[in-house]
Amino acid sequence: MFRMERKLPQADLGLAVALVNAWVASEDEPSTSESRAWLKTISPLGLRMIDAARTQGSSDAEGDKSERRILMEVTIKHLGQTKFEIHARQHVIQSDQPVENGGNDASMTPPELFLASLGSCAAYYATQFLLHRKLADQGLEVSVTAEKLKVPSRLGNFVVQVKSPVPLTPDQTASMERSVHQCLIHQTLLRAPRVQIKIENGASDPQSLEIREVHSNARGKS
Repeated sequence: MFRMERKLPQADLGLAVALVNAWVASEDEPSTSESRAWLKTISPLGLRMIDAARTQGSSDAEGDKSERRILMEVTIKHLGQTKFEIHARQHVIQSDQPVENGGNDASMTPPELFLASLGSCAAYYATQFLLHRKLADQGLEVSVTAEKLKVPSRLGNFVVQVKSPVPLTPDQTASMERSVHQCLIHQTLLRAPRVQIKIENGASDPQSLEIREVHSNARGKS
């Protein structure tokens, strides 16, 4: 309980500071009209200080989000026929098409790489769940299936199956499922992203045409 001592010097300021400290400790928001009316009656200065802190906190949070913006980039180079080379940081993989599509079936197709991305992301989160609880450090398996749909051509009806290397209780199973749901790729699929396609003309060598896709994201690991 706070008591106002009008005759003491700086009593208003002291009470306001005490109210702000109590608000910070409680992590509560004086958002209801009743709580704001009470604060305004007890200490108008305290209410103004809390509102100023909330406004500054919101601005700082927006600034932090902007600073934490992470750009991810892969570069794809055409190697001839249906084969492509994919560069990400210091890593290189390839994609190809099956023989029936005119390729040599030398590498996974782009849709298979897409499923691999979702599956390996899910596997990472499932493995972290097991590691943090000291349940297992290896042996987990994940399989991903999807159907080819038409009009427009796309993948749909994804099923991600996680095979735990150790028995799990019902509570542990539910917790692991919640962990896997946090997968960055899964969350991206749940919230249809905006995709821009930009055509850059004038490549000096048509055989070395590069196509770049840049995607941005602010939460989590993949």
